[in-house]
Amino acid sequence: MGRILLILSLIVATLQSCVTTTTMSLEEAKRVTISMMGEDTFVPPPRRVEDITAILNQPGKSTSGSTDYYKSKAAAAPPANETEQGQADFYKNRSIAAYELGRSKQTLEDGKMAEHYAGKAGITDPIFIQKFATAEREAGNFRRAIQLYEQNIKASNYIWSYAFLAFTYASIGDIEAASRIKEDGIRNCREGKRGAALCQIIKAHMEAAILEAQGKYREAEPYIRDSLDRALGAQFNFYTPGGVLRWKTWLARNLFFQGRFFESEIAARDVLNESLGHGGQESAQTFFAVFIISLDLAAQGRILEAERLLSSAIKTLEASGVTNDSLLAAQARSGYGNLLTASGNYRRAMEQFDLVKTGMQENQYLYDKSFTKNPALLLSLLMTGRTGEATGIISDNYEKFRNVFGEKDFNTAEMLALRGMAHFRQGNLKQAREDFSNSINILTQYVADRGGYIRSQRVKIIIQDYMRLLDRVRETDPAIDTIGLSFQLAEITRGQTVQSAVMASSARAAETDPEVINLIRQEQDTLKQISVTETSILEIISASPDQQNPQLIKSLHAKLDALRQARGILIDEIKKRSKKYAEFVNPQTPLPATVQKHLRPHESLISIYTLDDRTYIWAIPQSGNIRFASVPVLKTDLDEIVSALRKSLDPNPSSFSDIPLFDTNLAHELFSTFFLPVRDGWKDAHDILVIVNEPISQIPLATLTTEPFKQPKEEKLLFDGYRNVPWLIRQVSITMVPSASSLISLRMLPAGPIQRKAFAGFGDPIFNPGQVAMSEKQTPSNEATIQVRSVRLSNRGGLDSSKLISSQIENLERLPDTAEEIKAIAVALKADMPRDVFLGKEASENRVKTMDLSDRQVIAFATHALVPGDLDGLDQPALALSSPKVTGINDDGLLTMGEIMKLKLNADWVVLSACNTGAAAGSGAEALSGLGKAFFYAGTRAVIATMYPVETTSAKKLTTQLFQNQIENREYTRSQALQKAMLNLIKDPGYIDPISQKIVASYAHPLFWAPFVLFGDGGRED
Repeated sequence: MGRILLILSLIVATLQSCVTTTTMSLEEAKRVTISMMGEDTFVPPPRRVEDITAILNQPGKSTSGSTDYYKSKAAAAPPANETEQGQADFYKNRSIAAYELGRSKQTLEDGKMAEHYAGKAGITDPIFIQKFATAEREAGNFRRAIQLYEQNIKASNYIWSYAFLAFTYASIGDIEAASRIKEDGIRNCREGKRGAALCQIIKAHMEAAILEAQGKYREAEPYIRDSLDRALGAQFNFYTPGGVLRWKTWLARNLFFQGRFFESEIAARDVLNESLGHGGQESAQTFFAVFIISLDLAAQGRILEAERLLSSAIKTLEASGVTNDSLLAAQARSGYGNLLTASGNYRRAMEQFDLVKTGMQENQYLYDKSFTKNPALLLSLLMTGRTGEATGIISDNYEKFRNVFGEKDFNTAEMLALRGMAHFRQGNLKQAREDFSNSINILTQYVADRGGYIRSQRVKIIIQDYMRLLDRVRETDPAIDTIGLSFQLAEITRGQTVQSAVMASSARAAETDPEVINLIRQEQDTLKQISVTETSILEIISASPDQQNPQLIKSLHAKLDALRQARGILIDEIKKRSKKYAEFVNPQTPLPATVQKHLRPHESLISIYTLDDRTYIWAIPQSGNIRFASVPVLKTDLDEIVSALRKSLDPNPSSFSDIPLFDTNLAHELFSTFFLPVRDGWKDAHDILVIVNEPISQIPLATLTTEPFKQPKEEKLLFDGYRNVPWLIRQVSITMVPSASSLISLRMLPAGPIQRKAFAGFGDPIFNPGQVAMSEKQTPSNEATIQVRSVRLSNRGGLDSSKLISSQIENLERLPDTAEEIKAIAVALKADMPRDVFLGKEASENRVKTMDLSDRQVIAFATHALVPGDLDGLDQPALALSSPKVTGINDDGLLTMGEIMKLKLNADWVVLSACNTGAAAGSGAEALSGLGKAFFYAGTRAVIATMYPVETTSAKKLTTQLFQNQIENREYTRSQALQKAMLNLIKDPGYIDPISQKIVASYAHPLFWAPFVLFGDGGRED
């Protein structure tokens, strides 16, 4: 079968036929592509990869000695006084050994020597010619590879050469030639009476290669599985453990390109287990499996895990004797460098990229062809001050891409933007602004659909550099609306995370119109075909001139133009048929003046956007001038402040004495940093809407203090001194919004009908049969105890723990006290308990998804809110409901973000109590953003959630007070109702100890009232 890195990098092609036309109808656009098949089920892998890294970080234990064998063969000296046949055999064996070790240069040199001596001796070896042809193909010598495959067919009618020849034609986009070879191979196999099983394997192999070359990965999957199953069952003489492992890795790679990352990881783990038993952890095949898993992790945004895994895998390569001059080592280090670039470790990334360049210095053609077009390399060069080195490569790439793909192609735009970064660093501000301006729209138009996490991160870094440039020229170039443009850029980057891809896929799943679903799938498939066609063209033009086929390049260009036109028509039709979906997946980024039109009297919107070295702040009042500030503050310093404040908000206390002091001085420092510079933009506001990113999203802004404050040394009551702190919440109500475009969408929703029922609540779900008989017990104590919900805990430990490798829904801890909060809200809203409240076993996923929730004003969930990776196979935020082992219903017990979007709601409020969005060092805030957007899509105007573990009594008091405020005073906005509830809790007499019945502590400490955050539209009920 060929090397897996070939499969990873060279399976690219295009459509069988399509022509360029000046106009194209919708029906013609539909016919350009084929819809993708439905989703399959899968068994999820463990939530962490520490089990793999533990194996890879152990000393090498190769079980077969094959690595040592190949190293010995590859290093052997040529024999003296040997016959021509003996010389041919020697160079053949040494070439094969070098091939197994990934030493491409030696493979080709020794292969040519073997070919030379074999010709003199008049002998042929079809198996070696096959391997040698594959090595030529990996080096980009397509014509030479095709010549060798055809030679093999003519000389020995070697059946597998048909398969590899078809594969090669498909790789370079010549689908017509690949299909012709496929038919010839099938006919030859049958006429040669080679056996029906072998012919089916050959046929399936070629079908899969041709389909994948057209971006039809799902359609190719059954052929890959069929050929693999037949090969394993038939035990042909070509069957070897290493060959089948490569075949299985092909399946894992196919699943990866389908976007089925967990299934791909499972398949790759299977390969890993087998390769450890076959060649040991030092074998190249072990690396291939780990490489696939790292790709799966990176695609999910789990960059740090992917880094650790790939770093360990590279060590195994080094231990196995794979040297830096091999293509395999270069591919591995380049992939590692890409991950490091995505996580901002540019200097470490350049260490890897430099090792690639040094290792490939004797094979400059292959280095230039395969590595210098890598935008991660170029970005890291720029970010490490090596601008001069990067500039020439960027300019060459840009000109080549512009001539090949045109100005409006993503690859061209990315090189143009990188050129803008280079100009910026060289002080050429005018040229830099032109390059950024001409490229950003194209980059942002495509990145969410095409990029995955790594590409999205690159685009984010580019956009942030453009923002720095705009800040630089703000005073010197008044003709440009730098403040408005940078606001739009900040809005764009807020969506360029792994969450955006999950949100987009969830939106696709939430669409219910069959015709729209079909159009969406066709558009997705067209986009994949555009991508593989571009890659195919790039692969061909990167080869040496004698290896190129001008006619084929021209044909591929025509197909690319037709695909792009078809996709545009499909997108336009989707927008016509489902405006909601189109706006959700690709929202328009408004200017500050547009946002201003959607604000209500006495409202201001504050947008805070933090870069590594500074923070940009916009304050947009309902009327008056927009204020902007650029504050030079390091993100690392903000991380320290936020971390310190979090400790007093999330201390996991068992008693009041465990609660640490809240540092009001640090809180005032943040207020001075973010709010004072733009005070004129919000000083007249009663209500503030806030958009933030990391790390500020990890603290409740209500706890910022507007003046310095010194805590009294003595207090009549514990925490009584906090009653007088000048909290920001005393001056204004605060509502968090995910983006300005989200706010505008929410503000355009029609009012809900008055006749809606008041409430539906779900709480205290049961996760395993052992919890059914669980009862709450109070342990007597000499001091007052505190009941803090143990959110996001399992019976194996906290879900944030990296030591917890695997966890399922049945391992979650029950939250029995949440039932009381649901009941308390129901009482406050005068709900019907039997009809509107669902607790324990009744708090099920099936109940939520099957009942009519479209007529409820308030919907509450009191349970665990989970972030991606909390449970095995969980790739999106979710609410945990009763386990199927308890309900007996065939579901997974998880109300995922995608399933939330399918709900039909018309609610003013959704309460997510025990949400704990401060979890996992930032992923909790991302989860709230995802859950919030999902509920907004489903038809909710506002979400109230908790940022940290919340004390039970204060939670019940605050939520019931919140809705009483709404009922008693309809003039309150949603945000004001929450503000008043918080202030009432601060003024509350205090916590009553259930044992002594005495008031032992005040609720004024922010641990009790600050965890609650309002997310969405904080305006008035209509």
